[in-house]
Amino acid sequence: MTEKSLLRTREVLLFSVIFIVIIFSSIQFVRTIYEIQIENYDLYKNNTQSYRVETDILYALRGNIYDRNNDPLTMSINSYELGVHPEKVIGKVDELSGLLNTFVEKNQQEIYDLLISNKKFVFIDRNVSSDTAEFLQGVLSDYHGWDLQRRFERVNLIDQTVHFIGTVDIDGNGTEGIELVYDDKLKGEDGSRTYEAAQNGTRIPQGKITTIEPKHGQDIYLTIDSDLQFESSSQCKLAIQETGAERCSIILMNANNGEIYALAEEGISSILDINLISIRGKYEPGSALKIFTVGSVLESNKTSVDTVYNVP
Repeated sequence: MTEKSLLRTREVLLFSVIFIVIIFSSIQFVRTIYEIQIENYDLYKNNTQSYRVETDILYALRGNIYDRNNDPLTMSINSYELGVHPEKVIGKVDELSGLLNTFVEKNQQEIYDLLISNKKFVFIDRNVSSDTAEFLQGVLSDYHGWDLQRRFERVNLIDQTVHFIGTVDIDGNGTEGIELVYDDKLKGEDGSRTYEAAQNGTRIPQGKITTIEPKHGQDIYLTIDSDLQFESSSQCKLAIQETGAERCSIILMNANNGEIYALAEEGISSILDINLISIRGKYEPGSALKIFTVGSVLESNKTSVDTVYNVP
């Protein structure tokens, strides 16, 4: 084979290799484009949006419980705790302390001292309203180290009603009593706000915002009269002191319609360790109804409370 023929063969071989590489690369390129644009379009679209879409929960307010006179028996504290990781606040201590001073009760010097402390985490304010917290999330977006945590607390305003009002856990779910029985009506349904955000989490001013408003819980009105409830509890305590009994319960009920005006309970028993003995306690029908027989006799004036009967 001549030198010219050898050179020609090498050129053909080289072009063939280059052509094959180009064809193979083109196939891979087309295949990748197909996967991204068609086959896995929804996957890549959702992944891309997840980096620029933020969702905040709009918490529903739990309904309150009122007595028959519209006086509140319960109250919900739905607020936020504002805290800071001092080591993450870099170069903006003066600026941040001045900004926070306009939203919390502490003065700027107190906030400044907290921001430069050696602690890993400090609280700036533990009772920030929901509206203020929402506003702070926007104005603090350019700062690092801050943290807002929701704080929920259910408060029973009248101690004498705790045994039947019940309790609520830290997540706002009823666990006992009326709070549990009517939990679906009281707790409502949380909403949300979804918006486009920059890489640092700040909201894009012209970005799309989708808001689902929360459905706040319903208020519940009881037939309980707070004044009668307090007086009944006081009489129970007095009766225990005078008689030496372990427990006492009083029910004040409207005999015409069954409305309960008071449901008092005091004392502790090592034998009958249950709450609401007036409702859960088991009594013989005869013994429970004797009071009506005695009441009717007294009402007819055929006897009096001072009459003594000698039973052989």
